[in-house]
Amino acid sequence: MARHAAGRMLLVLLLGLLLAVAAAGSTGADRVDGERQVWRVVMEHLNALNACSIRRLMAQHPPAITFFNAGGSVVRGRSEVEDMYKGFCVHHRDGGLAPFRFKVLEAHRLGTTLYTRWRFTSPALSRPYDGADAYGTRGDKLVRIVSTFDGKELKFKRRK
Repeated sequence: MARHAAGRMLLVLLLGLLLAVAAAGSTGADRVDGERQVWRVVMEHLNALNACSIRRLMAQHPPAITFFNAGGSVVRGRSEVEDMYKGFCVHHRDGGLAPFRFKVLEAHRLGTTLYTRWRFTSPALSRPYDGADAYGTRGDKLVRIVSTFDGKELKFKRRK
């Protein structure tokens, strides 16, 4: 009888161990999938921004998008954010910055937010401009962006 009790105890311990391993494995997979989702959302944003694709940029934002800019200005809502993107994507021959490129130099994820350090280049600039952004995501949407981008800090080439 004691042998059966010891056998049952061993079986219960083994089942508990298997359940713990299975739960830890699924948690790790969920974490990796969540991390990949955050990266996918932010990389799509930067690729769409580099392409000046307003349609792709706006597809990522819910109605309650909030964009915190350098100097404390805040842009809220889809129509205001869309206007901001349109102003940003003016070709440099018309006084804007496009074509341009944001290149991520470093990135760190904390939960559903990706913090990036980037370099911005444009044919209109005499030298690259470095900055940082924090991208808050929810599912496949960008819901908050905090940016250090300050157009007043850009160094432009002399016009001939």
